[in-house]
Amino acid sequence: MNNYLPTGDNLAKRNDRLYSEWKCLFYNEARETLAHLLICPKLKIEWNEIKDATRRHTIELANTQNNSVIVPDQLDEFFPAVGDSELHSLPDPIKLMAMGIFPEFLKSNLQQMRFTTNIGPVCSELLDFTVKKFRDTIWKPRCDRNVEREKALGISKADKCTYTTTTSDNPRRPNVETDPSYYHTLLERWKSNHKHGIDAMNTYINRGYHGLNYGWATTRSHIHNWNKLFSQFKEGDKDDHTNTQE
Repeated sequence: MNNYLPTGDNLAKRNDRLYSEWKCLFYNEARETLAHLLICPKLKIEWNEIKDATRRHTIELANTQNNSVIVPDQLDEFFPAVGDSELHSLPDPIKLMAMGIFPEFLKSNLQQMRFTTNIGPVCSELLDFTVKKFRDTIWKPRCDRNVEREKALGISKADKCTYTTTTSDNPRRPNVETDPSYYHTLLERWKSNHKHGIDAMNTYINRGYHGLNYGWATTRSHIHNWNKLFSQFKEGDKDDHTNTQE
């Protein structure tokens, strides 16, 4: 996911006047970030649901294997956490998968379950399944709550389409509260430059086609012009050679 989800901290980068203190929609006592959603105390049940659903989906994939695959019955034994969570900040493997990251060490877990063939496709399928399960179990409910909060606060669609920040890392961009988003500014600039480039290219092509330097397009008349030009060069070379001999 690369932290591109529109959580409170990312929304604040676009409009800090509205979202600078945006709290978690489930906990309401911590600022909403993607990292917080991984450890939110109000989402423990949801994360267990995601992990159990992934475990059951792994059993379904195991049924397609020729060998006898053994998937742990206990949830704690399925893709267990690495080391002591109090000594490092690495999220549980299932949470990394929900973010679109499949740790390499999980392949050894699958091999210990006796997956012997199609390990790559199995990993891809589990990763895709977990991401979708996170979306359905946590992200969609979060978005519904977000809409309700915005309505309660009177935040309109027009408010959300403005780009406002009180601090800016770009000294060339002023802090204006009513200007269009920076993305749309760059988009319009790109469209304008693209149009100018196409117009310049068409002008150059049309000039060449109508006879610039005897023309260069591959039509019969222009091939004749090229032959005429080359014949002039050859005649000039003969004259130079004759003068040299004299």
